[in-house]
Amino acid sequence: MHRIIEWFCRNGVAANILMVALVSSGIYSGLNKIVLQEFPDYPSRTISVSVQYRGSTPTEIEESIVLRLEENLFDIEGVEEMDARASSSSGSVSLTISDNYDMNRALDEVKNRVDTIRTFPVEAERPRITLRNFEERVITVVIAGDLSEAEMKRLGENVRDELSGLEGISLTTLKAVRPYEVAIEVSEATLKEYGLSFDAVVRAVRNHSVDLSAGSIKTEGGNILLRTSQQAYTQSDFDEIPVVVTSDGTRITLADIAQVQDGFDETPIKSRFNGERAIAVDVFRTGDQSAIE
Repeated sequence: MHRIIEWFCRNGVAANILMVALVSSGIYSGLNKIVLQEFPDYPSRTISVSVQYRGSTPTEIEESIVLRLEENLFDIEGVEEMDARASSSSGSVSLTISDNYDMNRALDEVKNRVDTIRTFPVEAERPRITLRNFEERVITVVIAGDLSEAEMKRLGENVRDELSGLEGISLTTLKAVRPYEVAIEVSEATLKEYGLSFDAVVRAVRNHSVDLSAGSIKTEGGNILLRTSQQAYTQSDFDEIPVVVTSDGTRITLADIAQVQDGFDETPIKSRFNGERAIAVDVFRTGDQSAIE
C-alpha cells in the first residue's frame, strides 16, 4: 500500500486521471444506471390461476373450481406453498415456487395441467394463468366532473390510453369504475305467456352468442378456415337473439320477452373528489424504469 501511495505521489498526472475517471463513472452511473425507485425490486415466485364463474356462490366455486385446480396442481415439482380462495363468481389458486426451481419450467407445467381439466362448469370462463411481476405505483391521476358514469368511464379510458402512449410509461390502470355488463331481465308472467322456461332463455342466449370454429375447406389455392362470429357484445346484439322460431316463420327474439340493459356491474362503487363523481388512473413503474422520469 505504501508503494502505491508513493508511486502516485511521484506521478501526479496519473493520480488526477484516476480521480477524474472515478468521478465521471459515478456521475454516469447516477444519471443512467441507477434506477430511482421508492421500494427495491424483488423477484416474484408466485403463479396465480383464476377462473370466473359469474352468478355462483363461494360454495359452488369451491366445489366446481377450486377443488379441481387443487387436485391437478398440488403435486407439481417445485411448489413450496399453495393458497386457494373461493368467493362469489370467482375462484383462484396461487402457487409459490421454491427459489432453486426454474420459474419458466414451473409456469409451463401449470399451463399444461390446467389445460387437461375438462370438468369445469360450462358457464365458467377460461382460466387465467399469470406470473406476478413487480409493479410500483408512481402517481395517481384523478379525473372528476359533472358527468354520467358512462361518460366518466369513457373519459378515463381515453386518459389511460393517452398516458400509456407516453414514452417511458408502459403500465396504467383504471380504478374506481365498475366493469361493463349486459343485464337481461325476464318476468315470470312473460315466460308463462309464451310458454317458456328460464332455462330455455338461457340456452338460446348461450347457443346464439358464441364464436365457433367450423373446420376448414381444402382447395387448390390452400386451406380456407371456417368460423362463425356471433358473440353478442352490445344491447342491440342481444336484442336480435332468437328465442323461439316456429315452422310457420314466427320468430320471437330476446327483445320481445326481456328487458336488455347495456350498463355496468350491479355492485355499487361511489368515488367522489370535491363532491363530484371521480375516477382514477394509476401509473406504474415496471422493470428498470425510473420513478422520477
